[in-house]
Amino acid sequence: MTRIKNLSVFALTLFLTASVSGAADLLVDDFTNPMASFQKGWKNSNDDFLNADLGGGTLALSNTSDKFAAQYFNDLAAPKPSVFTISYVLKSVTPAGEQAGVLFCRGPGPEITGYNVVLHGGNTLIAFRWGNNSGTNLFQAQVSGIKPADNKITVSKQGTLFTLFVNDVYQGRFTDATYASGDVSFLMMPGVSASFGDFRMTDQFTDGEKANFSDDFNGSSLKSEWQFLSSAGAPAINTMVSLKEGAMNINTPNGAGVWAYVDLEMFDFVATAEIRHMGGGKGAYYGIFLSGPGNNEVANFAIMGDGGYAAWVGTGSVNFSLPNSKIYAAHLIGGRTYADTFTVKKAAGSNVYQFFVNSEHLSDLPASSVPFTITGIGFVVQSGLEIAFDNFEVGKDGAASIRDRPAISRKPSAVRNPSHVFYDLKGRKRYSAAANPDRLPGRSSMAAGVYVNENGRDVRVRKDRR
Repeated sequence: MTRIKNLSVFALTLFLTASVSGAADLLVDDFTNPMASFQKGWKNSNDDFLNADLGGGTLALSNTSDKFAAQYFNDLAAPKPSVFTISYVLKSVTPAGEQAGVLFCRGPGPEITGYNVVLHGGNTLIAFRWGNNSGTNLFQAQVSGIKPADNKITVSKQGTLFTLFVNDVYQGRFTDATYASGDVSFLMMPGVSASFGDFRMTDQFTDGEKANFSDDFNGSSLKSEWQFLSSAGAPAINTMVSLKEGAMNINTPNGAGVWAYVDLEMFDFVATAEIRHMGGGKGAYYGIFLSGPGNNEVANFAIMGDGGYAAWVGTGSVNFSLPNSKIYAAHLIGGRTYADTFTVKKAAGSNVYQFFVNSEHLSDLPASSVPFTITGIGFVVQSGLEIAFDNFEVGKDGAASIRDRPAISRKPSAVRNPSHVFYDLKGRKRYSAAANPDRLPGRSSMAAGVYVNENGRDVRVRKDRR
């Protein structure tokens, strides 16, 4: 399921479908008054080795044990809440890269039970489920926009659904039914010290949605939000995905497919991309896919090199239509290949996913045939192809429009891994969730399209969209 470093390249917007405004406070503490904090019920589980110092807006905890975890806890009043939002400020952690955070739905007794949300390594958000003296990873995602200090962590629970935020930016969700309710604590691992600020727990659920993302691939490297899977094995991704001439280039050998995606959770949206067939056979497919939280939960909107197309759910075989004359695909025109503008859309209130190429409405998928929440959107490339992807945009329905933007090259021409482990382009091991622009109009009077200038560079011209 998965995460802004350059806002000129892409944008990420948080949409809250439920707000905590007007919610009743269950526990609030700014840690400015030690006596007030004591009266609110905070207790130390291990005075012998957990040092606690609070005041001046900071709760400073230091676990001096090298073997045992410790908790600074609060026994909430009965009945224990099962619907809530918790936020707290993580000011600092030492040693650098270690983790400390809130444990919630905490059980009684000395054993660590409940859920724990932490920042690990400074920029990785992880949610653990604790029980039997061990933690199980339920969610993990790299987070952009982390500050050197004073990062706000928020988690919300309703039933079996959990949503996560960092600095008020939605990061993702997971589901788990192990613990329905319980108490709260700050969980400190052996040898770790941390400082915390404003703590607040309300009785209302906060939902979130990553609702806007775009990438024109003009940076010097691929952005960390992109995640990749390959049927050839994770290390092979390094040889198949690259930035080339201002586009994401995916070159798959025979027998190996690639899925490139970003974690986006949306219900009504428009996704567009300019996709160009650079090489390979005409009998393999490529396009846009939507993914869900479970294995093999995918919906595909793809074309073949000959211009045939299909939209289908799942990972099985599918019959493609006869070639459509509006699709450029692998066809050369004047010795050059053209990019096809793909659009996948689910309008607000609609019960279908619509598939367009170059403004041609090709097919629909009934929403009832996609029985999962969309948690990722990206590109799929079957084996034996070289495909270039450019100007990828995803937005809420109405934020993007269907456009025909042919691009000329100056050169003629799956599914989530069941193990939830993959490798990024630098060879680092990554994990998926285990539970699971407006542009200013140009001044040129030339027709919309892409032309090659005297330096051999693509120059894009768009119609005035005002």
